[in-house]
Amino acid sequence: MPKLRIHTGNKEQGMTDGSGIDEESNSKGRRDSGGLSKIVGGYQPGDLIAERYEVIKLLGKGGMGMVYLVQDTKRERRIALKTLLPQYATNQRAVGRFVREVNAVRQLDHPGIVKILAARQHESLLFYTMEYLEGKTVREYMKKRGRLGLGSTVRILSLLCNALEHVHAVTVHRDISPENIMLLADGTIKLLDFGLAKLQDPTGAQFTQVGTTLGRIQYNAPEQAFNAADVDQRADLYSIGVICYEMLTAKVPRAYEPITDIRPDLPKEVNTFLKKALARDPAERFATAAEFRDALNRVYKIHTGEIQPDAGSDESLGFFARILALFRRKATVKPQHVSDDDF
Repeated sequence: MPKLRIHTGNKEQGMTDGSGIDEESNSKGRRDSGGLSKIVGGYQPGDLIAERYEVIKLLGKGGMGMVYLVQDTKRERRIALKTLLPQYATNQRAVGRFVREVNAVRQLDHPGIVKILAARQHESLLFYTMEYLEGKTVREYMKKRGRLGLGSTVRILSLLCNALEHVHAVTVHRDISPENIMLLADGTIKLLDFGLAKLQDPTGAQFTQVGTTLGRIQYNAPEQAFNAADVDQRADLYSIGVICYEMLTAKVPRAYEPITDIRPDLPKEVNTFLKKALARDPAERFATAAEFRDALNRVYKIHTGEIQPDAGSDESLGFFARILALFRRKATVKPQHVSDDDF
């Protein structure tokens, strides 16, 4: 797996550049805009970052940095560029964690995960580039549509679970929210923003983003408030449960309320599903993204009449039959195709 080369002026911090590109001065006559005033105040359209990336517009600002749409003048393509905020730029520990974090995230190679292209430190600016995605976030989609149909919800979350199966082999995201899931025009999704991911560096030491607030509180699993460093993949699955509830009701659950009280058109099995997804105790939740996805697909099949409401469900079995069924379950199940008429 290639590593990143972080450029600091004319020096390099011993990492190889995964893109295979050596940065060099751009000679198209544009003025480089890497000064501290620009880093603090933000770049404007037309500014040139690191003698290569021409700013088109600001895409967004988060707790760790700003994201711009830029034109890569060397490769003649549009990409996204994320900068580290100035309060972190001179903190060597923050810079070191930022570099290790980027290297670790680049281990994730999946069509449902945004790709990081390269990382650099140019003068006082630390940044990385990633593919630019044209689409809308789940947040934007929900604002436009209001309550979503079960078909749309199952489709989006099934694709998200497919991506998380890959993520959880390496890390825990810890900041899954509607803002961090992008819906593309071809019907696929991309999981974004691994700034809070719990990662493992090559030396075996754990690290995370500098800061004390991890993730958007309304989507955080209860255990994240007490010991964010030790959460596992079930924290991400709790977040997806909150998103599922919100997609179907247009509101975040404050205290669990049976969803069929709000959406009587849905099968009662969705109550059982969400009760497990939103369990405060991680041991009572779904254990893996695949298990979450398969249970959600089962609810959808009941909704469409493909299977009977209680056919083969553990709820209809006695104690010993449930134990036997548990041992017979496969570790992984191929994702079910979900037809959707309003996605």
